[in-house]
Amino acid sequence: MIYLNGEKNNNYNNSTISNMLKEENYESLKVVVEINEEIIPRDGFDTYLIKDGDTVEVLSFVGGG
Repeated sequence: MIYLNGEKNNNYNNSTISNMLKEENYESLKVVVEINEEIIPRDGFDTYLIKDGDTVEVLSFVGGG
């Protein structure tokens, strides 16, 4: 089990960040992903595997004015 944005989630153990973002309907170019309080570089989204016990936060940018 992982924590995704503060909630328990059993769907993404051993999944890549890219797969998780796609399944959660995030656009990878418009988010920052932090795992265990460490920002993951965008070029690692296709290879970084989310592991059991990870805390994943997806931060979206919202424009305003």
